Amino acid sequence: MGSIKKKAKQIGKYSGVATFSTIINIVVRFLLSHVLNFHISVFIAYLVGSVINYILSAFFVFHYKERSHHLTWKSFWRFMMVSIFGFIATLLFSAIARYILFLCFPQDSKSLIELTAHLIGLGASFVCNFYGHSSFTFRKKSKKENKKED
Repeated sequence: MGSIKKKAKQIGKYSGVATFSTIINIVVRFLLSHVLNFHISVFIAYLVGSVINYILSAFFVFHYKERSHHLTWKSFWRFMMVSIFGFIATLLFSAIARYILFLCFPQDSKSLIELTAHLIGLGASFVCNFYGHSSFTFRKKSKKENKKED
């Protein structure tokens, strides 16, 4: 039971970090959309949000600082590999939602439709990213793995 409670607490913390990163992501995408197309804006915004998410997740969600090792390029690249899958989910779901929303609401504001589509994509990537980061990027090493490193 303690494990479920711990995982729920971790998901709650990740939700806070992801929300903050998402706000940054949306602001960056909105600003870039004035000078770049939607898909490129989503890509750049996702990269900015991912870097912020990495730093905050490492220290506040997965408590990487309390482990015997520190943040490394290896952990950053693992984070980015997981984020690539999250980005694919974001782009795919955003593009599909944008298409459907424009079909259903052709008279509505382009900005509102793109914001809604972007949020749908980010929601899909949240699930991919949390489970990827908790089981791959920041997973705790088993006692066997720690002995191999010694």
